[in-house]
Amino acid sequence: MNPSFFGFCIGDLQFLKSEIKLNSKTIPLQLFAPQGIAHAAYSFDTIIETLPLVEKKIGFDYPLDKLDVVLLPFLSDMAMENWGLLTFQMNHLLLSPQALADPSVTQQVRQLIGHELCHQWMGNYISFDSWEYLWFNESFATWFACDLFNDYDKDNYWGSDNYFLQMENTISTEADKSTKSIVQGSSFDPATLNATSDALSQHHYNKGISLLRSLYESIGKEHFSKALSQIFNETNSFHAKSVKPIDIFKRMGEILNSENIPNFFSSWTRTPGIPIVSVSINDEQTTLEQHRFITEKSDIEDVPYHVPIFGLLPSGEKDEKNDLLTDRTLKLPGPELIINSGAKGLYRVSYESEQCYQLIGNAIKTHKLSEIDIFKIFVDLHAIIGTDYQKTSHINGLITLLKYISSDIELDQNILRGLSVGLDTLQTIESALRTYKHASDDSFTTEIYMPLWKRLSWNELSLPPYQLQVMSKVMFALKKQDTTLTVANQLMKKIMSGPNGSVPLELCGSVFSTVSCHQKSVKQWKKLYELVKSSKGIETHINGGTSTDIQNLALENLAFSTNEELIGKTLNFVKTNITSTSVENALFGLNFNFHEPLDGKTNKLVRDVCWDWFSLNFDQWAPKSLREGVESHVRMKKTLVHISFVIFQMWMDQPEKIDEFVVKKTAMYGKIIGLDQVWNSVKSSEKAKMNIYKGILGF
Repeated sequence: MNPSFFGFCIGDLQFLKSEIKLNSKTIPLQLFAPQGIAHAAYSFDTIIETLPLVEKKIGFDYPLDKLDVVLLPFLSDMAMENWGLLTFQMNHLLLSPQALADPSVTQQVRQLIGHELCHQWMGNYISFDSWEYLWFNESFATWFACDLFNDYDKDNYWGSDNYFLQMENTISTEADKSTKSIVQGSSFDPATLNATSDALSQHHYNKGISLLRSLYESIGKEHFSKALSQIFNETNSFHAKSVKPIDIFKRMGEILNSENIPNFFSSWTRTPGIPIVSVSINDEQTTLEQHRFITEKSDIEDVPYHVPIFGLLPSGEKDEKNDLLTDRTLKLPGPELIINSGAKGLYRVSYESEQCYQLIGNAIKTHKLSEIDIFKIFVDLHAIIGTDYQKTSHINGLITLLKYISSDIELDQNILRGLSVGLDTLQTIESALRTYKHASDDSFTTEIYMPLWKRLSWNELSLPPYQLQVMSKVMFALKKQDTTLTVANQLMKKIMSGPNGSVPLELCGSVFSTVSCHQKSVKQWKKLYELVKSSKGIETHINGGTSTDIQNLALENLAFSTNEELIGKTLNFVKTNITSTSVENALFGLNFNFHEPLDGKTNKLVRDVCWDWFSLNFDQWAPKSLREGVESHVRMKKTLVHISFVIFQMWMDQPEKIDEFVVKKTAMYGKIIGLDQVWNSVKSSEKAKMNIYKGILGF
């Protein structure tokens, strides 16, 4: 036994006892806790059920003759896999009836238990010769547990929002050119460690989970499991001494007669970043080309990765012939419907020809793509559009897919998740058009939003979250329509008067923006303004939100009217509450409508009113915000920075105006006020809009 996995506990403890029947023996199980042992019943039963499943999946008998579990009131780590003695922070395994009623809680408990049981094999029976491999030890156990319950409980963790968020965060971090590879980032002097957790990078741990999943799916579950079982059974090679992770995959490669296995592991752990794979179809031939995906393109080394293709054919069947892209480019004989099916690979996919989107649109219509596949297509488009990787084909492709879906495709749960992301991206495109073209595209309304509106249910609101998200985006896009106002007024009445739980929180923001858009009088404006001041009285009418949530949504949607008097009321509210946190959010509607003409005027825009207000008050705010030691002045400076950011955004198409203002005010108040930094931040954040606009123009 590696001595770092030795542990013992002493205490006056309550306990549960049972036995676990395994493949070749029956072992005693004991679970101890200082209190509340009755609440450990679910966890205790889960351990009894899970240990045989872990043993079966690994293909090697549990290596000990007993298992003890101790729940502790204090533990620096959530759990520790001492050999034969698992310790857990007790709050994670002592579950009340209320906690057991939440499926996400029981899923987390099963995964935690599966993780720690897996360590009895990987980490304890096979152990590693350096702390720098802790990322692999932990990644393997988490990947294993998630996949175990994916098979037995149909948890579908790999398709969950939690996993996608984790994977997207990993990709975002890897897109930074300063991010180190796993090998580089895991190298350190053990003498510098103050705690075990110091040896583990959360980012590399998450990346490792995705890489192991990708390798497992690429090799094939049956082959991978067979080789892993053989490795555990080779006692003299892997249990007799501590090893390196690469040793496992070298041996797996020998067993399966494939050099690609250790090469894959080495490629992904030694090379920083992740790839973006472009897909184009011409003359019935598919061309794949890979490059490193980074936020800011530079002369950084662009080394090819070992990219598992995970292709689907136009029939919807798996492409069994083409499994790995190792060079810069690869030509496939025939069209591929998609690659990276099931989001099994850790990379972006860039579809770059019209035929790609025609195939995908038809596959969505004929139900040949899963929910995960549709979702990942839109997620990748969202990540690419607005960046230096964007091409006109991406914008046209997104619009093509949205028109396909909006026309006559059934809006089931397989589609709604991806559609929600697609509509987010379309709003970004519309924002670019408002900034640089000063108008949106009417075809979005007639060919996407209106058809969706007619096919969505506005009477029955007890709906899944993704459907509510789509409804909210469609209502927001059509907020100027009279038919939308009719529905919004009906929902607004329920928000104000009930019954309880009658309106989902997801729809409140769009209801408020629609009502705000049509306001013509101060009396109408005050109805929404009252919710900004307090929403306590209507909190119970909203399903899934608190009074604070409602107040924030009312604040953000207070000023969508183009009535000059109401705009003035909102600006005066911001001025009066300049030291309040987040008061600048009241400018969101004005920023959205910045190039709209005022009601009854053709020569004055919303942004003109905002600029007059900003420039008039700036010289009052700036000196006060620079006074040190007064908390209200510190808050004022933060708010002034945020307000400046919003106002500067309104004039991105006339940068010389802001340049002149920044130079003048910096000369008056010095650089400490930070206007130049705000302006540079605006230009950086708005770069995506300019890229989109260039893409629309075909540049």
